[in-house]
Amino acid sequence: MLEMLTVAAGLGAFGFLAFAAWRRWGAPGESEATTLGAGAVRREASDREPASSAAVGVPRNPDDPLAVMARQPMFRHLVTAVDDAVLLHDDIIRYANPGAVSLLGGGDTLVGRSFSDLVHPESREAFASWLQARRTGRQPPLKVRLVDASDRSVECRLSGFPGGESPLLGTLVRPTRDQLAAEARARASRLAEATLASITEGVITTDAEGRIEYVNGAAEALLGCALDRARGRRLAELATLVDESDRRALGDPVQRCLEEGHRIDLGRRALLVSRASGDECSVEVRASPIRESGGGMSGCVVVLHDVSEIRGLARQMSYQASHDPLTGLLNRREFERRLDEIMKDARSGGSGHVLCYLDLDRFKAVNDTCGHLAGDSMLREVAGILKEQVRDSDAVARIGGDEFGMLLIGCPLDKARQIAGDICAAVKEYRFVWRDQIFTIGVSVGLVELGTESGNLEDALGAADSACYVAKQQGRGRVHVYSARDEAVARQRGEILWLQRLQAALKEDRFELYVQPIVAMDGRPASGPAFEILLRL
Repeated sequence: MLEMLTVAAGLGAFGFLAFAAWRRWGAPGESEATTLGAGAVRREASDREPASSAAVGVPRNPDDPLAVMARQPMFRHLVTAVDDAVLLHDDIIRYANPGAVSLLGGGDTLVGRSFSDLVHPESREAFASWLQARRTGRQPPLKVRLVDASDRSVECRLSGFPGGESPLLGTLVRPTRDQLAAEARARASRLAEATLASITEGVITTDAEGRIEYVNGAAEALLGCALDRARGRRLAELATLVDESDRRALGDPVQRCLEEGHRIDLGRRALLVSRASGDECSVEVRASPIRESGGGMSGCVVVLHDVSEIRGLARQMSYQASHDPLTGLLNRREFERRLDEIMKDARSGGSGHVLCYLDLDRFKAVNDTCGHLAGDSMLREVAGILKEQVRDSDAVARIGGDEFGMLLIGCPLDKARQIAGDICAAVKEYRFVWRDQIFTIGVSVGLVELGTESGNLEDALGAADSACYVAKQQGRGRVHVYSARDEAVARQRGEILWLQRLQAALKEDRFELYVQPIVAMDGRPASGPAFEILLRL
């Protein structure tokens, strides 16, 4: 208010100065209406000053009434310093300060235009009454709707200030609080939309019925649907959400959020499938209610985070951690993990399973003759043969240099023996060609049936290894089924255990040498010294 009074007082004084100048030099003609500062000078083309001077808005004639005002320091300071729009006018606008040009002119001059042309048709009757009251000396304020250069309606408050004896009226134009609040909301909305358009997460907002009101650019890309086509539709009409592992439907998170009234987070394995394009994308989905000040829900906001790259890297790392890099089969650690799960299932009374232990015959000859590169190539080809002989539900792993393991899930022992025989035949018929050499190999297979009486993981692997060893001893390229009553397997298993103990003792340097003399018992003198050397563990 103090600022308004200051502006009104100052401009009132200069309004009087303008009137004095008016009386002295006469009112400007229709072709000589001028403006100062941000307003442009309106003259006949033949009477225009150079462009550099006209751009300043100072009249060419130094005795022009407004030029006299322009030379007053206080006036220049007031009109450029205040943010309010200031107009000097009768029916026609004679002067508009930079604030008025910015508010209503869109950068163009307002001078020479009829004031009523700036008034919205709905407010013109009230404006005419207000203008008539101004001419009688009264200065009542008026709330009115004006129209700016872009035809935008602006609700303003007009406040008059006295101009002394000047025929010109002075008016301050200020947007109302409601108008300022609306503009602030509009700016916030534009900023929010610009922010949402620039982020990488997809954002969808719906009304209280679950119908889409807004989607940002990232969401448009994920859904394969533009905003104008998505508006008014439900999320379930544009895309489906399924579990990435088993394709199980995850439902509509928007509907659940609106029904339950709290945030909904779908599982980390959500997969979004666009109905428009059929494209699939790994996403993290979060649906949160939008609440009004009273606590009621007015809609829902859904955030879609594209995690395809992250999940791809996770899958790659998981694959590398569980698979043999040479053959692409499961590695020993993953094979043992699955075997442990299968044995728990078997001990709890589940269906029967069979563990197979395979050892290649004559593989060392390939490695020794052609080198490890040839041996690696042959192992990859053998791995392909093994995978062709089993079902997708079975597990095949490389558990050693030339040793493989198989888990035949839910397979009877007779069927497992048939599968093992087919593998032996397929490997026997296989020919490995390396440069100008051809190699034939074989495979020996040991089988162990897993059931309710199966021991632990080490027992099962030991039994399968023993059965495989016996198959080798029986002539190679054979299949042997382990049985605890099989003396041959039991004896061989004991030999293997002793071999493992001896190898460990040698590695850990736990052998000791003992020596003792050999003495004749009949008392006859010995021909020379004799000793017995013993190696003890």
